Amino acid sequence: MIALVLLRVTIGWHFLYQGIWKLQTPAFSSAGFLSQAKGPLAEHFYEMVPDIDGREHLDLDANRQAMKKYADGFAKANRLKDAELAEVEVILEANQDKLAEFLLEDPAAKKPVLKQEFQDHLHKLDRLAEHKKAPTHAIPYEQKRAWDEQMQLRAQAAGWSKQIDAIWQEFKGELADVAKDAKDVARDEPRLDQLDTFVTCTNIAIGVCLIAGLFTRFASLAGALFLLQIVAAQPDWPGLYPHPHPSAGRSLVVNKEFVEMMALVALAFLPVGRWGGLDYFVHNLVVRPLLGRKGTV
Repeated sequence: MIALVLLRVTIGWHFLYQGIWKLQTPAFSSAGFLSQAKGPLAEHFYEMVPDIDGREHLDLDANRQAMKKYADGFAKANRLKDAELAEVEVILEANQDKLAEFLLEDPAAKKPVLKQEFQDHLHKLDRLAEHKKAPTHAIPYEQKRAWDEQMQLRAQAAGWSKQIDAIWQEFKGELADVAKDAKDVARDEPRLDQLDTFVTCTNIAIGVCLIAGLFTRFASLAGALFLLQIVAAQPDWPGLYPHPHPSAGRSLVVNKEFVEMMALVALAFLPVGRWGGLDYFVHNLVVRPLLGRKGTV
């Protein structure tokens, strides 16, 4: 019993500290981990990272529409007058032109096209996606080649995205100068920001519950499911590239996250929360009076 309680508290401390560290680290983001996903579920995790390959940033029409939507929201939120609305239109058009100049070969052409480097980038992304579906992708050499090309394309897209984001920031700054004490307009919160907040809060909640022995079964299952996501994103299977970093040690399928996950599964099926935990009171004061002797927590 003492050993199991110590195991519960130890894992709880691990989760609690991870959550507190994320909370105290403004720069924390799941993007780095998700972008390194591998295995059969890798594409699922890539979709959680906003515009990981730069396609959305290179879409001029989507950027123009987003700027127009932001400008309309800014005007409505700040109740701008006619003269200020006219100034907003000028700023909007000027920044849309900046985007066009950055992305297009000849913005003044009747049928403007993306610059050749952007066209090449999109073509390589499509070609890489097809290559991943080919049977030859299972060959270790082909996996390495595809991974290296993927990282190169993402790095290239990140540089362009940063420049486009700078145009956006300049656009928002110019709008802010139009109205005194201007109210900012929140753009749609990226899915990744919501995920980061959820991960931080759940880590803290799971850690507190395990340490206190409160709702231990539910906390253990929640922790096991969280670790299952980590295992699924970075499966330690033979033949998958990239290989784990040497500092992680040698393992085959079963790594440290897998071990901790299975420990939590075991705790979920034991009344360990009632041994030196608040579940003792929950069980005896709430569950048993309601459900009788068959009630468990």
